[in-house]
Amino acid sequence: MADQDITQRELLMCEDTAAKLLNGFIFHGAHVIRPEELILIDTRTSAEKTDEEKEESKDITRRFHERIADLYYLWKRKGKEIVIFNLENQMKRNGLWMLYRSEEYAAAKKRFWLEKHPESKGIPLISIVINWSEHPWTYPQNEHAYYVNRTGFEEIRKYVNDYRIHVLNTHGMSDEEISRYSDDIRVVFENLRGSGVHLNDEVLDQNKILHPRETGHLLTSLLNDRSIEDILNSAYTKRGDEEYMTMRTFVDEIREQGEAVGYRNGEAVGYRNGKSVGYRNGEAEGRANGVFEVIMNAVKSFGVSFDDALNSLVTDESERDVYRRMHEESQKS
Repeated sequence: MADQDITQRELLMCEDTAAKLLNGFIFHGAHVIRPEELILIDTRTSAEKTDEEKEESKDITRRFHERIADLYYLWKRKGKEIVIFNLENQMKRNGLWMLYRSEEYAAAKKRFWLEKHPESKGIPLISIVINWSEHPWTYPQNEHAYYVNRTGFEEIRKYVNDYRIHVLNTHGMSDEEISRYSDDIRVVFENLRGSGVHLNDEVLDQNKILHPRETGHLLTSLLNDRSIEDILNSAYTKRGDEEYMTMRTFVDEIREQGEAVGYRNGEAVGYRNGKSVGYRNGEAEGRANGVFEVIMNAVKSFGVSFDDALNSLVTDESERDVYRRMHEESQKS
């Protein structure tokens, strides 16, 4: 879990990615928050600090502050401090526990802020829980929803604090929801989408991968597939003179590597089967298995439907019927 926490955090430690996530979540994709306006507040653990920094961190408030947060960003524009964003990465859904934890974090951060800035009149804090679980967050996101209705006394509502968290579900986004995000974070969200998603030319060409290392680490962790990181690194080296690579470069590299692996595996199967039915038929079957594996790799890696992948990769209708039958057989086994 510790490694997963690190991979989830390191991409969002890139200010441009954090700005795109916040703009997508809060401002529905409008470019309101600029990366240079976000100031990452130090939340490193003691293991990441030097001896001198550890000595400076002996104050209990400072230690508590450093322990609690996944990521804190201060949004500051033209010298004016606007708000602090608390970004909490979460894999396990535990509604009340997360609500309590976020409330505790918010109180500790506000206290820390006032101690460091005694002249300040306070600053608002927004807690955003990034739900990386494949299951949607179904718990209430505020305290009133948990308690008030259980007391039987509506009159006490105004006396009960109503702390609130805001949850970003990363799986199963609609087309409209995912269109609010761009570049690295869009690449991650697209990979977490379910089947039936079609990546059009505009999405492939306009979204850039600016942080291949961090994006690769996160996708590898979330999908439990180490080949993703290798494919990203390979695609990055093939970008030529371009400063960055697009999502299309990444997609093309997945297809290329998938085709190579699929052909090799298909050729091996074809050779074994060819012993009984003849080399020619075996070679044909090997190629068919290779192409079929490319199609299934596209389904797995990009969340596209089988038909979308089939129509994109195979042009001959009679051949499509062959792969549809192969797909039907694979579903039975």
